[in-house]
Amino acid sequence: MKPLFAILLTLTLLVINSCSDQKAASDADKKDHVLRQQMDVMHDAKSATETLNQSIKEQDAEAAAAAGH
Repeated sequence: MKPLFAILLTLTLLVINSCSDQKAASDADKKDHVLRQQMDVMHDAKSATETLNQSIKEQDAEAAAAAGH
């Protein structure tokens, strides 16, 4: 009877341990997702700023050429 109890106890502890590992992993994934999302927004904003700056430089060059400078 004791070996059966030991096997059941071991299996129960393994199941509980694996469930807590999955929860910890899913919590970490959520945090990584939030951080990744913020980083993506930052990179998008940087790209948009660079595009606008390039566009402004081109317009200034066109305006200077039209003004004859």
